[in-house]
Amino acid sequence: MGTRGISRRAFVAGFGAAAFAHGGTSALGHALARDPVDDIGCRIIDTSIDLSSRAEALRLAGIKTVIRYYAHGPGQWAGKVISKSELDALEAQNLSVAVVFQNNNNKAENFLDEKKKVEDAMWARTHADHLKQPEGTPIYFGADFNLTHWDGKKSDSSVTAQRAAAVHRYFEYMQREMAKDGRKLGVYSCGATLEMLDDVADYFWLSASSSYQRSGEYFNSGRWHLYQNRVDLTRHYGNAQPCPIDTNLANPNQPHFGQWRRRGNVDIDTPEAARAVLDARSFVRVQQLVLHRDHPRRDRALLNAETLTPSERAALRYALSVKILTDDGDYYGVSLDEGDTVRGYCHKSDLAANGAMPLRSGRASAPQSAALRPATPSTYALAGTESRSVPLPRSRPPQRLAKN
Repeated sequence: MGTRGISRRAFVAGFGAAAFAHGGTSALGHALARDPVDDIGCRIIDTSIDLSSRAEALRLAGIKTVIRYYAHGPGQWAGKVISKSELDALEAQNLSVAVVFQNNNNKAENFLDEKKKVEDAMWARTHADHLKQPEGTPIYFGADFNLTHWDGKKSDSSVTAQRAAAVHRYFEYMQREMAKDGRKLGVYSCGATLEMLDDVADYFWLSASSSYQRSGEYFNSGRWHLYQNRVDLTRHYGNAQPCPIDTNLANPNQPHFGQWRRRGNVDIDTPEAARAVLDARSFVRVQQLVLHRDHPRRDRALLNAETLTPSERAALRYALSVKILTDDGDYYGVSLDEGDTVRGYCHKSDLAANGAMPLRSGRASAPQSAALRPATPSTYALAGTESRSVPLPRSRPPQRLAKN
């Protein structure tokens, strides 16, 4: 455990074949230079705190883009909204940024207030102008909730229709307002909302809430620019104080997801590098992932979930993603927190074989983890055959590329 082995890994379906070699190791918390060509580390994080003092450590940790906030005024807490001095520090390290507007955007009911869109647009434009955010780049706006109404017992289609109409009006207004400054519109939300806004927005960021309406279907469509694969993680990046982060994956076929610098070009991964990062993650396709503490060839003892941190335990759930660090026979050595340490070993049949996100509708019928089944499957070839393939389009449809 703790060893970062191989790694030659190929997916032969879905996102397509991607073999890569991984060289070098880095212990969590240590800032080491990385090779951007073959590294499978996450390149994109979002956070709600000021990163000025961590800019160099972020670059050394392999981060290329940080996603930061706009809000009303300075936001609900100190450091939420990106400042000019923070942007200066990040750009001095050749880091790019993307921005998302979030100000009580986590409740559908708030979108029923017609004043919200006017105030949100005013503040978003004010912050963007203050920072000199370039024309042609987007501001993402959050709609961080399940579009489909559900009160825990039943769904109400009339309530769903009401909130959907309000959200659509909000984003139509934002599109017009962003266009006044020559900027684009992005949406951060669940799959159903992103589908609904396909004719309105230019950039699409799928939230980590895999249980929300049509999030699995939207991921599998390949139409997204960003996917937020893990939330509520903690790093330090050279600072004694913890830094809360979420990690994000870029679509290999859409490397421009709205990142920018005020001067000069942004450092963008090649499609091959982005695909290697994406292919090193896979979704849990069983009810609850159960890990062996070591490779079963050496020790078949199971890992006690009580020894895991809350963020690690979260990765064991159906349709959540783990990071694959080693490939040895029928087993993967995986990280549960986007780190560089193997936390345990799972049978390959417990993960989606072709890169597709298991759908919410399949959760009830999902199998038990191979570690708990009497007869462990002997070959990976039979794993995940019911999963859907994930054909990523090579480009956006022509009509989208022509949009203003």
